[in-house]
Amino acid sequence: MAEVTHQLTKLEPRAYQTEAATWGLERDTAVICLPTGTGKTLVGCMWACTRLRDSIVDRILILEPSRFLVEQTHAYYDEYTTIPTTKLDGTVHPAERAQQWQDGDIVVTTPQTAVNDTAHLNFDAVIIDECHHTTGQHAFTQLLDLTEFQYKFGLSATIPAA
Repeated sequence: MAEVTHQLTKLEPRAYQTEAATWGLERDTAVICLPTGTGKTLVGCMWACTRLRDSIVDRILILEPSRFLVEQTHAYYDEYTTIPTTKLDGTVHPAERAQQWQDGDIVVTTPQTAVNDTAHLNFDAVIIDECHHTTGQHAFTQLLDLTEFQYKFGLSATIPAA
């Protein structure tokens, strides 16, 4: 059986994107703050490819704040990486989702769907898009209170005031 490699395809990262991904890979928990439209999703892809390729983690959960962004991110990973990726959201019945949580090396979902299905979560790492939502009563916060991830990688264009 051929070794599975997880890599980017069709994309050539810019120097600052490589620097951001490398900085994040040097830490167990990191937040990357880049302006809108500068390729945070690509930085997340680079981080995920490296973590999976180097066998640092087996599976990664990607949290997106909306179903629209779940679709968009899933499509991005399908087009620009070789990582088997699954998407899940609340439109799929919970009984059907139970098996889908085990599909793919990456699962892209909303935090509310993940909170609803915590019994099925078995991920070593999490990428949190729009991580500035991880405060207060948001589902992002609920999920992080309920689960443990060895590696956390946050992406945001906004860092809220303390």
